[in-house]
Amino acid sequence: MKKSTRMKTKYIQIPGKKMHNGRIPVDQHFRLIDHANVYAIGDLAYGENQDKVWPQVAPFAVQSAEHVAKHISSGKKSDHLSQFIYKDPGSMAVLKAFDGVCQIPRYHLQLTGLPAWLLWLFVHLYGIIGGRNRILALLERGADYIRHNAAVTLIREDNNT
Repeated sequence: MKKSTRMKTKYIQIPGKKMHNGRIPVDQHFRLIDHANVYAIGDLAYGENQDKVWPQVAPFAVQSAEHVAKHISSGKKSDHLSQFIYKDPGSMAVLKAFDGVCQIPRYHLQLTGLPAWLLWLFVHLYGIIGGRNRILALLERGADYIRHNAAVTLIREDNNT
């Protein structure tokens, strides 16, 4: 009979204090407060700019990773680098077929309904590499709407009211 080999998971204890939600307080360059050679980025990092706590969203994770990469690759001390400031690109959501919400603080833009849905569609299609892939994604999305696929209708209206 073959013996089962089980891998043991090793957990690394991150030095320093942690917030009640598990996030780690960092400086404006994502270094742990008492450990200048250890970085925490994305959802793990806790910090503030202009009295606003850094969000736990993908655009923040990307921006924090880019900042740390520049910091490490420059070889400069933090004193010579500008501090991190999160630039909120905004939020978009599809509510149901041809209906969405959009908020882009940078341009003081708030949209609802069909215009928000069209902007969401444009932004997501723009992010797809290659014209063929964009067309295929658009056709698949259209087919989902025609079939009333449940994944497309995220928020359903209550017809009983």
